Amino acid sequence: MVTNMEKWVSTIALSILALTLLSCQSVRPQQVVAGCLEKDGDVDCQENRGGTTEREPTTAPPDEPFVGGTTDCRVGLLLEMGIRRTTGGSTTLSHNLKHGFSEVVVPKGYDLRIVKYEPVPSATGPYKGTFSSMWTAGVNVRQASVHGNAGNIVRKFKRKRRTWRNVPGNPPQVQNHTITASWDPDHQDPCVPPVSHTFKVIFAGDSPLPPPLQLRSFYNQLRQAGFTTSASGTGTRVLHEVPPKPRRREHSVHVPIGIYWEVGNDCCGIPNAVPKVIQFARAAIDGPNGRQGKPWTLDIKDSEADDTPDHDPTYTGQPGSDANETATNGGSGGTRRVGNDLMQWDAPGMPNALYHRLLHAEGASTFRQQFLSLLVCRPNPGGSNKHKAGSYLSNSKVKQVAITTVTWRFPGQEGVDRTVASNLRQPTVTVKFHTSGGGCRSLQGILAANALTNAFQHPSEKARKLEILPEGRYQTLLDDLKAWETSPESKVQFP
Repeated sequence: MVTNMEKWVSTIALSILALTLLSCQSVRPQQVVAGCLEKDGDVDCQENRGGTTEREPTTAPPDEPFVGGTTDCRVGLLLEMGIRRTTGGSTTLSHNLKHGFSEVVVPKGYDLRIVKYEPVPSATGPYKGTFSSMWTAGVNVRQASVHGNAGNIVRKFKRKRRTWRNVPGNPPQVQNHTITASWDPDHQDPCVPPVSHTFKVIFAGDSPLPPPLQLRSFYNQLRQAGFTTSASGTGTRVLHEVPPKPRRREHSVHVPIGIYWEVGNDCCGIPNAVPKVIQFARAAIDGPNGRQGKPWTLDIKDSEADDTPDHDPTYTGQPGSDANETATNGGSGGTRRVGNDLMQWDAPGMPNALYHRLLHAEGASTFRQQFLSLLVCRPNPGGSNKHKAGSYLSNSKVKQVAITTVTWRFPGQEGVDRTVASNLRQPTVTVKFHTSGGGCRSLQGILAANALTNAFQHPSEKARKLEILPEGRYQTLLDDLKAWETSPESKVQFP
């Protein structure tokens, strides 16, 4: 994860993936990645390793089909959609029909593209027959029928629908869409009714711009106030604007926050100890755009993940250094000594495209970002490997533990006149914070007790990507996020 809590997400996308309808068999898993290029009427996806600070959700593999129907009437349809900038470029994906959504929001400046739209023979009834599908959007109807078998039906249908490249729309606009599919085997009665899925496509218009994010100004204001705000008390505490306000960067939206760590004169009894922060992050979106989330990941720079297992596991914009960092308006999060204590600043947030998707949706959405932060005491000097994960694991002790939950609540725009941007209902942001002593227990023991050892030792450069999660994993993550938000005092386990 990023050192500046601006996590979650990057590749901008809206897609519908794997409408595998009426199937008793699942589609063979295949890898779906972020960057996609058109090829032969479809989109060929290739991995995008661009250095964006935040990424939109990746698509889930199409191995969890939408299932219904019985016996010879079962039918499968693979449907992928994505958005592409109106100025061109690659198409990216993020929605999986089976994984639940009722809306697709297209941010202003993007087109909605049909990436794949074809039958799935392994999920369709036996024998020869006729495959039919209809896509209705208001008075606009697209339909096609082909006759064949498992060996040729995909090729035939793709040829029929090859001109179906995009979903037209003009912002601000809300469209009602219905897609149906049916399989009628030869020499038997037609299969009725066809399977169908109904959803809305929202072409987002303009949005009011939040004020700019200026982390240096935020830090300086806290310093001038003695690192207190009306939201904070004494001791280790969270610092933020009251109330927290969304702030913008060129490509993203954030909320500036800080943690003041009261270290004192004794750092777990280690002479000349260096206090550092090790942080884990996770997130989930609860709303009409689908099940998107990410479990606990180590909150470090992507470049450090490339150095595994010799990465610097601490929350810092300057890996491999114990020097004080300086907050800059356009920079990342970091830490700085204040006497014996430690000040940490940050900016949890999301890319513009995700922000606009949640803002313009008809239904309400909640985006929770949660951080488990450990104030660790590390020996100094610690040898040539003192900045490496293995050294922290064997030598560091945990003095304090903090849990921070940043919750963005988007109220939804149903019934709002969206032709005027100022009419849009704006999100509210809350910050909840809890701290407790770490008992100077070993870092290794606390990580093991909380099932975080693997995330610590094997961070991923893709840790900032939200995922479209299967229902069970998503619900478990969401329930746990909510539980930590409401009752954080009992959640961290100690050896």
